[in-house]
Amino acid sequence: MAMPAAAHRWTVEERDALPEDLFRRELLDGELFVSPECSGAHQEILRRLLRLVGDFVEAHGIGTVMFAPFDVVYSAHDVLEPDLVVLPAPVSTLGTHWNGAAMPPTLVVEIVSPSSRARDYRRKRDFYVAGHAQEYWIVDPATRMVTVVRPGANDQPETTRLEWHPAAAAVPFTLDIVALFAGLPQV
Repeated sequence: MAMPAAAHRWTVEERDALPEDLFRRELLDGELFVSPECSGAHQEILRRLLRLVGDFVEAHGIGTVMFAPFDVVYSAHDVLEPDLVVLPAPVSTLGTHWNGAAMPPTLVVEIVSPSSRARDYRRKRDFYVAGHAQEYWIVDPATRMVTVVRPGANDQPETTRLEWHPAAAAVPFTLDIVALFAGLPQV
């Protein structure tokens, strides 16, 4: 009886050798995920978060805020491009990617789209909660909710506001979730 062929495990080098286009390509345990361009609502949510989180991170000297496309490399078979990521280092130390295996991001944010829903809520959630991020936010335009995921804690779905307490900040960051989604279509 013939054994089924083992699935190919992609590496960062193989992914990087693919032709450049407008698609996001990520690896989780060697599985290649390709995502299409983002919607206007997705981009607007990212712009709002970048401004709010970025101002807070800068004011409190927490590190650096980056946004896709920017690689967080955990291993040869695990590289992700979060929509927004807070890294515990000054921008002067960053190159073309962040070594997430050496030091996990302070915060990872993914904005859910129809093509990424299952991956954001399951595969990425499980990956980040396993110690690959200090905190993970799943921003869902369809439900107008942000789910806060922290290692060792229950997921917290929030619909009105959330507080983020990074260790390096003297005061918490507060996000008005209603304002975040104001005026945007439900995707």
